Amino acid sequence: MSHLTPHRIALFACALLALAARPLAAQAFEHPGVLLSRAQLDFVKAEVKANVEPFKTQFQRAKDSEYGDLHYKPKGPPATSIIECGSSSHPNFGCKDEDADSAAAYVQALLWYITGNPAYAKNAIQILNAYQNLKAYTNSNAPLQSAWSGGKWTRAAEIIRYSNAGWAPADIQRFSDMLTKVVVPIIYDGSSYNGNWELTQIEAMMGIAVFTDNHDLFDHAVVFWKQRVPAYFYYQPIDGNQPAAPPRGVPPRGKSLWAGQTVFNATLNGMPQEACRDFHHSAYGLSATMAAAETAHIQGLKLYESEQPRLTAAMEFMSYYQLKNPVPQYLCGGSLKLATGSTFVIGYNEYHNRLGQPLPYTRQWIETGVLTNPLPTDIGARDPNPYRRRRRAQTRRRIATAIRQAPAVAAPSHTIGRLVSAFAKRLRLGQFRPASSLFLIVQRVPACSRRILTISCSTDERTHEIRSCDGWDRSLAYLCRVAITEIVCITNFTSPAMVEPSNSAVRFDPSFEKSTYTAATRSSAL
Repeated sequence: MSHLTPHRIALFACALLALAARPLAAQAFEHPGVLLSRAQLDFVKAEVKANVEPFKTQFQRAKDSEYGDLHYKPKGPPATSIIECGSSSHPNFGCKDEDADSAAAYVQALLWYITGNPAYAKNAIQILNAYQNLKAYTNSNAPLQSAWSGGKWTRAAEIIRYSNAGWAPADIQRFSDMLTKVVVPIIYDGSSYNGNWELTQIEAMMGIAVFTDNHDLFDHAVVFWKQRVPAYFYYQPIDGNQPAAPPRGVPPRGKSLWAGQTVFNATLNGMPQEACRDFHHSAYGLSATMAAAETAHIQGLKLYESEQPRLTAAMEFMSYYQLKNPVPQYLCGGSLKLATGSTFVIGYNEYHNRLGQPLPYTRQWIETGVLTNPLPTDIGARDPNPYRRRRRAQTRRRIATAIRQAPAVAAPSHTIGRLVSAFAKRLRLGQFRPASSLFLIVQRVPACSRRILTISCSTDERTHEIRSCDGWDRSLAYLCRVAITEIVCITNFTSPAMVEPSNSAVRFDPSFEKSTYTAATRSSAL
């Protein structure tokens, strides 16, 4: 097992945290000061220049990723300047585009700071300016979507604004106004949903507060952090044999926030509220908790220290089970849905490298399960598993055959209350398995990509009909657990107005473009 010395465990695009301790901040905010300070950025820049690992490799991965492309062009926002995100990404107007654009803005800003190449700064500014006139977020996932993006927007904006990148003052003001007038009102009151929602909102509020020099908003976010963290991570010495109640509201539709977990004792110290749901969403909660605490640390607040026993227990709890250790029957019925990611790096840097806590399971998980994995932007490249490669090749051939043989039909459909009449390609796939092959169909058929889709699939109980305006929707796999039976791709949808049928049948190009698939780093969190 490799030796982890201080300064050697940061992941470039996801954590990028150096170890310089910050003095107590003055009344004015420290800038740049959202997740990364100037000292941290300078440290990473020096490590990359000196070809020190892991910084050298992660820097190159960032450059080679979609988000670090020198020719990156903003994917959004929608022409309406309104991002609409429903439950499980239905509907999805601009949601995933904003996810990608905000991540790209952050990576481009980092690459600008480290390389000094003005092309990266220009790209970041172009992306930020594209969203400065955003009008609204709508539908049920609006509070989550705005928080996800708000956290990334401010990381990028802080670096660009305070690095002489050439961002015009008028554009800075318009972007600030968008954050304060569009994002903040949606997230300000927090959430009574699963705790990862509110923790993500807290992270976003804290970043917006620093970027806009709003001390009242910053203090508000700090209060919410102190309320939500004890309710999200169980810690028996303080909480007793029942977890703390959520600070706001009640679970939606009367559901148990702890997913049926009834046993709470010292062996479960650090258990996240969503652990029995899955570690994927639990990691969102932990990630947002640590990111907010890191921003507070840069600004001179000791949020890390205020919940040190609870949060170190949470990291060790999750890492222990991520390492495939046995799960007792009294924990989530003896079964956990695990996840991957760089969530633990920021917390390990604080609690081990700064404060000297041992954290053996977290260290082992970072060494074996984090640093050995590609960044999220790298996922989707050549699969190292030859069995999976063969199955995917077989799937692609079967899809190509189905596309060539499918008839063109006039197929009416509905989307968000608007009638659309269009010629469509109907793929009758029979009992087509696995359901996850839908991802390949959507991504690899050029005529289907980013068009309205109607998907019918069978489950043990009933047939679902799902309509989406996005070309890739992870949530379908959860609904289509048995088989996809039919796909209709409507290809000539061009505007929200009614679309008249074409006079000629739609022709599908059966050739496959190079896949643009990248793994989603998040799915809808209900």
